[in-house]
Amino acid sequence: MELTFNVSEQKKQLAEIQGKQSVKKEVHVPKTTDAYPVVGMTDDHMVVTNLGAPEYSHYIRVVPRDLTYLTAEEYYKLKKSYWDFHKQYSESLKEIFLPLNEENKKQQEYVQYKLNRATDAYAVRELENELMKLKDIEQFYVTFSSFVVIYGSTPEELTDRFKQFLRAGKTLFDTKVMNRQEVELLLAKINNVGGV
Repeated sequence: MELTFNVSEQKKQLAEIQGKQSVKKEVHVPKTTDAYPVVGMTDDHMVVTNLGAPEYSHYIRVVPRDLTYLTAEEYYKLKKSYWDFHKQYSESLKEIFLPLNEENKKQQEYVQYKLNRATDAYAVRELENELMKLKDIEQFYVTFSSFVVIYGSTPEELTDRFKQFLRAGKTLFDTKVMNRQEVELLLAKINNVGGV
């Protein structure tokens, strides 16, 4: 009995087996941004998303209410205001509640400006203390913020809904449409991008 052993054939088969095993499969790890694909932002602060068809939204900062110390009468008045708002504004909206770090860079810059021009030792010491307080507040103090997002399928529809939102919520919300930087920070926080 004769054994036939072809080394080149064995190497070829081994290379094919290893080639199949070494093909790396790319695993797609879903991200939050996949579920909420922001395409961009218009000049008048409308956020554009694309979920098959473009969708426009306004991110609105509202003053959060502290419900802890409300009397029963104030609580029921607030509850009625919310109920009335939702009857008047029947379109889709999203309320977001997030803890955000305090932002006081402008105050720090102003105190630093005053500190650079101060000549009196007492004034320098007080300004240094004030600057240290502002830095501590920025680093450790958390502000609980509230946001409302309203939606429209066209910019015109969103503008109409925004006017309707303002009319319906005039007694309930103190509103401010957020600028590009604020929206980017908020979306990074919502989408858990990290580093924010």
